Amino acid sequence: MANPVHKLDTTRITLTVPVINAARAVIFLVASEDKAEVLGEILETDADPCAYPATLIQPPGGPQWLLDQSAASSLRELS
Repeated sequence: MANPVHKLDTTRITLTVPVINAARAVIFLVASEDKAEVLGEILETDADPCAYPATLIQPPGGPQWLLDQSAASSLRELS
């Protein structure tokens, strides 16, 4: 989908949620302690999709999450 970026006077191409959800595999790579709190909200609460669009990504079998120890530090339970 073409997505205008007015402040840069350009257009970028982006994948839409339905296209990403149609993928055979979706992998999120999350690193650093800076992401820990947000990651906890996304994975352990009913986070608002407007605030966290990653919650809309639900391919068949679900997404895979690759986390470093710092990013995973606020999670209650790792499985």
